[in-house]
Amino acid sequence: MTRFVGLDVSQKITAICVVNDTGRRLWRGQCPTSVACSRHSVPGAMQGMPFDRKAEALILHHSVVTLIVRPMLVAWRQVREEIAVFDKAIRRIGEAELCVPAARQHTDIGVLSALAYVSTVEDPGRVTVL
Repeated sequence: MTRFVGLDVSQKITAICVVNDTGRRLWRGQCPTSVACSRHSVPGAMQGMPFDRKAEALILHHSVVTLIVRPMLVAWRQVREEIAVFDKAIRRIGEAELCVPAARQHTDIGVLSALAYVSTVEDPGRVTVL
C-alpha cells in the first residue's frame, strides 16, 4: 500500500499526517519543533534533545509512521550536514575575496549577504555609501 506523509512545520509544533493512496488518514500526531518550545510538552527525559531524536522517540511505537518518517529524518540529517559544509565553504570564499570585507565594512551583514551583494554589483567601489 502506498503511503504519503505530510509535515506541517511551524516554530513551535510540527504536525505529522500519514494518508494512504486514496487519501484516507492512517495516523496523525505532532511533536515539538524546538527545544525551547517543547519544555512543557515532552517528557523530562526528552528535554534538550535535538528535533530529529525527539521525533524518532515520539513515533517509535507507531510502526506505520516509523517506516515512513524515519527515512525522512535520515534525509533531514544529511541535508543539515551538507548545509554545514556549504556554510564553511561560503565563509572561506568570502574571507578570501578581497572585495567582501569591504562590502561588510559599510553594513552589518554576513558573508553570504556580502557575497550576494558583490556578485550583483560586481564592483562595490562604484557604490557610494551615504
